Amino acid sequence: MNKFATNMLVLGLLFLAPLSYAKGVAWSDLSLSEQQVLQSYQDRWSALEPGQQQKLQKGAARWESMPADKKALMQKRFKHWNNLPDERKVALRKRFRNFQSLPAEDRKRLRKKHQWYKSLPKERRQTLRKRWQKLPKAEKEAMRERWLKMSPQERRALRKRHKSMTPEQRKKMRSTFDRIPKES
Repeated sequence: MNKFATNMLVLGLLFLAPLSYAKGVAWSDLSLSEQQVLQSYQDRWSALEPGQQQKLQKGAARWESMPADKKALMQKRFKHWNNLPDERKVALRKRFRNFQSLPAEDRKRLRKKHQWYKSLPKERRQTLRKRWQKLPKAEKEAMRERWLKMSPQERRALRKRHKSMTPEQRKKMRSTFDRIPKES
């Protein structure tokens, strides 16, 4: 196992594995394949916290059971992650922590929305992205604030109403919102 794959494994463990364990793992108790995956840790294995050892062991087992195409995808993602500027990594970690702090229902809804967005044709995604990017920052913030001030029932009612509208009705609704004075 190369150092790149090992580093990728560690990154995956930071996001996927549980945070605390009680009992450590002796290097000799690791399987041969786990030792190969974790070989870059061999010299300092005994100095690692027990929880860290167990997370690494579980990650190594997960890595070994992964199909080759998924390993390749993880390596590609890790390479992309390594090339990101530090500020972007900090922002992404914060965003991930915020996502993790949401109630399960909200996380599920956001994942579903993301899948919907990814299922759109590329041209439609680009149109939506450009429309959002053209909005002034103050308007985006005002939209977020209005949304956050709504009760869950109001949000559900708005979603339901929006789904039942024709494209023309949606356009008219958007133009109505454009005329509403923004709160300062």
